[in-house]
Amino acid sequence: MKRIILILFVIAFCSGISISLIFAPKSATQPENLKIPDLTLKTNTGKKINLSKNINTKTILLFWLPKSLSCQKQLQTLQKIQNEYSDSVLIYGVSIGTIEKEAVEEIKIENSITYPLLIDKDAKLSEELLISAIPTLIFINNQGIMVEKHVGLMDIPELKKNLNSIAQQPNK
Repeated sequence: MKRIILILFVIAFCSGISISLIFAPKSATQPENLKIPDLTLKTNTGKKINLSKNINTKTILLFWLPKSLSCQKQLQTLQKIQNEYSDSVLIYGVSIGTIEKEAVEEIKIENSITYPLLIDKDAKLSEELLISAIPTLIFINNQGIMVEKHVGLMDIPELKKNLNSIAQQPNK
């Protein structure tokens, strides 16, 4: 009986470690150097935005899900960045999957979000950019090239550091 309990304990322990390694946020950013795909997404108000045509300055894309509290926290942090850098940085929140426009609007109002929240209904943009976890932040330079990808929450100092590093990168 003790042997069975010990075996079950070892299996549970190993499973826990495996799961934590798979789902742990990756804190390091990784340059991707991918051009943003030519896709059009709708905002919660129905306005169409083509990201590849609208990006002509530093841009942050946040891939998020409405039911995730960590995603909502990141939305709020990005709003602070938007308030400070509104003249020099574009920010878009991209919700993934079939989500009611009203639910997105409610979150936008609750969190006082002023930047556009887009709906990636068919997850096409998410697939193109290989989004595998949320929240994921994509940093894009003024040529529409994805220069950094970050999985997990970022605080304001980290966001500012990444924005400054985009400004210092040579044009491609």
